[in-house]
Amino acid sequence: MSARAECWAQGAGVPSATHRTVLLALAGFADEHDHVVVDVSVLMRFAVTDRRRVWRTVRDLQAAGLLQLDHAADVAWLSGQVPATLLVPDEVARPWALSPKVRAS
Repeated sequence: MSARAECWAQGAGVPSATHRTVLLALAGFADEHDHVVVDVSVLMRFAVTDRRRVWRTVRDLQAAGLLQLDHAADVAWLSGQVPATLLVPDEVARPWALSPKVRAS
């Protein structure tokens, strides 16, 4: 889980509840490098939608510059996995890297 990615995903401007839910689910499964590989079926359950809508949403998020699908994404579609890297901006602070002054407020 990447707390940094989750914080970023919560504030990301996305066009619909499905986009937000899929982005938050991806962030929840992301590692400390913001890389994620998750089964489409898991995203389907989180977003309460079908496979086609999940993939369309993932492609929309990619087009919006919020994530980058790994090179094997087309093959992954057949295997039912979404391999991606979330494009969390560098300026999004890592929770453990905050100064004592920021943590106190």
